[in-house]
Amino acid sequence: MRPKFWPSLIVVFVVNMMLSFLEHGVLLNSDYSRLTGVIRSEQESQAYFPWLLLGQLLLSTAFVWIYQQGRENKNWVGQGLGFGLAAALISTVPHHLIYHAVAQFPASLVMKQIVLDIPVMLCLGLVVAWMNR
Repeated sequence: MRPKFWPSLIVVFVVNMMLSFLEHGVLLNSDYSRLTGVIRSEQESQAYFPWLLLGQLLLSTAFVWIYQQGRENKNWVGQGLGFGLAAALISTVPHHLIYHAVAQFPASLVMKQIVLDIPVMLCLGLVVAWMNR
Protein backbone atom coordinates (compact mmCIF):
# COMPACT_ATOMS: atom_id res chain seq x y z
CA MET A 1 0.00 0.00 0.00
CA ARG A 2 1.15 3.52 -0.75
CA PRO A 3 1.61 5.92 2.19
CA LYS A 4 -1.62 7.90 1.69
CA PHE A 5 -3.79 4.90 0.82
CA TRP A 6 -5.74 4.58 4.09
CA PRO A 7 -6.46 8.28 4.65
CA SER A 8 -7.44 8.61 0.97
CA LEU A 9 -9.72 5.58 1.22
CA ILE A 10 -11.50 6.96 4.28
CA VAL A 11 -12.06 10.40 2.76
CA VAL A 12 -13.14 9.06 -0.65
CA PHE A 13 -15.53 6.62 1.04
CA VAL A 14 -17.13 9.35 3.19
CA VAL A 15 -17.43 11.79 0.27
CA ASN A 16 -18.81 9.00 -1.94
CA MET A 17 -21.44 8.10 0.65
CA MET A 18 -22.47 11.74 1.11
CA LEU A 19 -22.72 12.49 -2.62
CA SER A 20 -24.49 9.19 -3.31
CA PHE A 21 -27.04 9.93 -0.60
CA LEU A 22 -27.60 13.42 -2.03
CA GLU A 23 -28.00 12.00 -5.53
CA HIS A 24 -30.03 8.87 -4.90
CA GLY A 25 -31.61 9.55 -1.51
CA VAL A 26 -32.63 13.15 -2.17
CA LEU A 27 -32.50 14.23 -5.82
CA LEU A 28 -33.71 10.96 -7.39
CA ASN A 29 -35.88 9.77 -4.51
CA SER A 30 -39.17 10.72 -6.18
CA ASP A 31 -38.10 8.96 -9.40
CA TYR A 32 -37.29 5.80 -7.47
CA SER A 33 -40.51 5.93 -5.47
CA ARG A 34 -42.49 5.54 -8.72
CA LEU A 35 -40.71 2.26 -9.47
CA THR A 36 -42.64 0.01 -7.11
CA GLY A 37 -41.74 -3.59 -7.68
CA VAL A 38 -38.36 -2.60 -9.12
CA ILE A 39 -36.83 -0.60 -6.26
CA ARG A 40 -37.00 -1.84 -2.68
CA SER A 41 -39.05 0.19 -0.21
CA GLU A 42 -37.15 2.34 2.25
CA GLN A 43 -38.02 -0.07 5.07
CA GLU A 44 -36.96 -3.13 3.09
CA SER A 45 -33.76 -1.41 1.97
CA GLN A 46 -32.55 -1.10 5.55
CA ALA A 47 -31.94 -4.85 5.73
CA TYR A 48 -29.68 -4.56 2.68
CA PHE A 49 -27.73 -1.51 3.87
CA PRO A 50 -24.61 -3.58 4.69
CA TRP A 51 -24.48 -4.62 1.02
CA LEU A 52 -24.65 -0.97 0.00
CA LEU A 53 -21.78 -0.16 2.37
CA LEU A 54 -19.73 -3.05 1.01
CA GLY A 55 -20.33 -1.92 -2.57
CA GLN A 56 -19.33 1.66 -1.76
CA LEU A 57 -16.27 0.43 0.14
CA LEU A 58 -15.17 -1.74 -2.79
CA LEU A 59 -15.68 1.13 -5.23
CA SER A 60 -13.75 3.54 -3.00
CA THR A 61 -10.92 1.04 -2.45
CA ALA A 62 -10.50 0.36 -6.15
CA PHE A 63 -10.82 4.07 -6.93
CA VAL A 64 -7.93 5.00 -4.60
CA TRP A 65 -5.79 2.01 -5.50
CA ILE A 66 -6.06 2.53 -9.27
CA TYR A 67 -5.46 6.28 -8.93
CA GLN A 68 -2.32 5.70 -6.90
CA GLN A 69 -0.99 3.19 -9.44
CA GLY A 70 -1.27 5.64 -12.32
CA ARG A 71 -0.55 8.94 -10.56
CA GLU A 72 1.97 11.06 -12.39
CA ASN A 73 3.94 14.07 -11.27
CA LYS A 74 1.56 16.47 -13.01
CA ASN A 75 -1.10 18.98 -12.02
CA TRP A 76 -3.36 17.23 -9.49
CA VAL A 77 -6.54 18.99 -10.67
CA GLY A 78 -6.19 17.78 -14.26
CA GLN A 79 -5.25 14.29 -13.14
CA GLY A 80 -8.19 14.13 -10.74
CA LEU A 81 -10.73 15.31 -13.31
CA GLY A 82 -9.33 12.99 -15.97
CA PHE A 83 -9.37 10.04 -13.59
CA GLY A 84 -12.91 10.83 -12.41
CA LEU A 85 -14.15 11.01 -16.00
CA ALA A 86 -12.41 7.76 -16.91
CA ALA A 87 -13.88 6.08 -13.83
CA ALA A 88 -17.36 7.30 -14.79
CA LEU A 89 -16.96 5.99 -18.33
CA ILE A 90 -15.69 2.60 -17.17
CA SER A 91 -18.13 2.07 -14.33
CA THR A 92 -21.18 4.19 -13.62
CA VAL A 93 -22.24 5.19 -17.14
CA PRO A 94 -22.14 1.63 -18.54
CA HIS A 95 -23.73 0.33 -15.31
CA HIS A 96 -26.79 2.55 -15.80
CA LEU A 97 -27.07 1.80 -19.51
CA ILE A 98 -26.88 -1.95 -18.87
CA TYR A 99 -29.51 -1.75 -16.12
CA HIS A 100 -31.75 0.13 -18.55
CA ALA A 101 -31.34 -2.72 -21.02
CA VAL A 102 -32.05 -5.56 -18.58
CA ALA A 103 -34.41 -3.98 -16.03
CA GLN A 104 -37.39 -1.69 -16.23
CA PHE A 105 -35.57 1.55 -15.55
CA PRO A 106 -37.08 4.39 -17.60
CA ALA A 107 -34.74 6.13 -20.01
CA SER A 108 -35.45 9.47 -18.30
CA LEU A 109 -34.23 8.07 -14.97
CA VAL A 110 -31.15 6.52 -16.56
CA MET A 111 -30.25 9.86 -18.12
CA LYS A 112 -30.68 11.61 -14.76
CA GLN A 113 -28.49 9.00 -13.09
CA ILE A 114 -25.76 9.45 -15.69
CA VAL A 115 -25.95 13.26 -15.61
CA LEU A 116 -25.69 13.22 -11.80
CA ASP A 117 -23.12 10.42 -11.51
CA ILE A 118 -20.53 12.02 -13.78
CA PRO A 119 -20.07 15.06 -11.47
CA VAL A 120 -19.94 12.69 -8.49
CA MET A 121 -17.08 10.78 -10.09
CA LEU A 122 -15.35 14.03 -11.06
CA CYS A 123 -15.58 15.16 -7.42
CA LEU A 124 -14.18 11.84 -6.21
CA GLY A 125 -11.36 12.19 -8.74
CA LEU A 126 -10.55 15.63 -7.36
CA VAL A 127 -10.68 14.32 -3.79
CA VAL A 128 -8.32 11.40 -4.44
CA ALA A 129 -5.96 13.61 -6.45
CA TRP A 130 -5.93 16.28 -3.74
CA MET A 131 -5.25 13.65 -1.07
CA ASN A 132 -2.33 12.28 -3.12
CA ARG A 133 -0.78 15.47 -4.49
